[in-house]
Amino acid sequence: MPLTKQAADALPAVAFARLHLPRSPYRVGRTPDPGATTLDANDLALSDVEPYNVSRNHSSVEIHGDTVFIHDRGSYLGTVVSGKQVGGRRRTGSALLIAGENEVIACADHSPFRFGVVVRPIQ
Repeated sequence: MPLTKQAADALPAVAFARLHLPRSPYRVGRTPDPGATTLDANDLALSDVEPYNVSRNHSSVEIHGDTVFIHDRGSYLGTVVSGKQVGGRRRTGSALLIAGENEVIACADHSPFRFGVVVRPIQ
């Protein structure tokens, strides 16, 4: 769920209010610059402008069995998961998402890309 206007603008029109992840890993990163080629496609491309908050290959949501993680894919500024800094400075890192509501911020607390991620227990 988007928590800011920029986050809402990044989501596909059909999934404005809620986006159900169609696969794992679900990759998130910055929209490529015009004319740039990328080897890895992102499932969710965030349109960002300089100074960038989001790296080209920023993070992913990964499901392993009945656990869900946010994995920072080596972004420069990292990812904040429910108040905990993960990754950054080109290091990877992961954080477990708890059942219920979680806040995920691409970059640091000042980033406009804030999302609410709800994890529902497997029935």
